[in-house]
Amino acid sequence: MSEQRQQQKRGEILAGAVEVFRLEGFENASMDRIAEVSGASKRTIYNHFGSKDALFQAVIEKLLEAVMARKQISWDANRSLESQLGSFARAKTSIVDDPQWLALVKVVLGIAIQQPDRAKATMEKAGDGEAALVTWLEDAHRAGRLHVPNPALSSKLFWGMVAGTVFWPQIFEEPLSIEKRDELLTEVIATFLMRHAIRA
Repeated sequence: MSEQRQQQKRGEILAGAVEVFRLEGFENASMDRIAEVSGASKRTIYNHFGSKDALFQAVIEKLLEAVMARKQISWDANRSLESQLGSFARAKTSIVDDPQWLALVKVVLGIAIQQPDRAKATMEKAGDGEAALVTWLEDAHRAGRLHVPNPALSSKLFWGMVAGTVFWPQIFEEPLSIEKRDELLTEVIATFLMRHAIRA
């Protein structure tokens, strides 16, 4: 099998696994069912991933990659601070707009509660994806638009406000309207800029 075909098959297996884990959870998901949905044999799945646990970890990484890809935003001196920070915030919160990913996040959280070690590893990988905001804050600081003596800390505080105000409530409670979400994110960004923006 060619490398291209192997990658395609791997993608098909991951897509099938996402669907099965989303609908049935980790414990109830069977490799037989994943094979059926993905159109691959169990042997092929095991050849690619080795175990259901390894496959689930690959699904988590796929989820994190999807989120991190949206956060790769570079400093742009021609855009307002509010607009750029809004892009970061929406990159984090937009995942709840996809019912498939939203359901999978809840499955992952359930497993994380049962397996703290896995949760720690997942959170470390998620943290790696926050580097883009740290870099953005450093660039904004150098440009004289923000005062950010500790970009890593400021990044953590920004994500904490976004998550606590918009992300987690939609995971544990119910989806927000676009209008309400924008209102909350506007307040978060305004609060952040009150601390960091350099006024002319």
